[in-house]
Amino acid sequence: MIGAMSERPLRCGWRPGGGGLVVLIVGTRPEAIKLAPVILALEERAEAIESRVCFTSQHRSLVEDVLTAFAIKPHRDLAVMTPRPDPQPGGGSRPGGHG
Repeated sequence: MIGAMSERPLRCGWRPGGGGLVVLIVGTRPEAIKLAPVILALEERAEAIESRVCFTSQHRSLVEDVLTAFAIKPHRDLAVMTPRPDPQPGGGSRPGGHG
């Protein structure tokens, strides 16, 4: 599991100095790999551009490894993926096990 997420609030709008807010949504390993350099570059420019990282938890174990490797901590974990319920008894997808 990813370490503690940032306590910074997720707010939208423009900063008085003209900098905006960039929200990056990461859900899959390829997205995390491609966005990691962008996230790190935005962190280096935090005074000019406010950025937030939201993790959908779509592929939690695969994405967590990438985020950890780049020392990226999401500001929000949306936890959109929930475990599937156990299949119905009988092994089928329809009642009575005929699936």
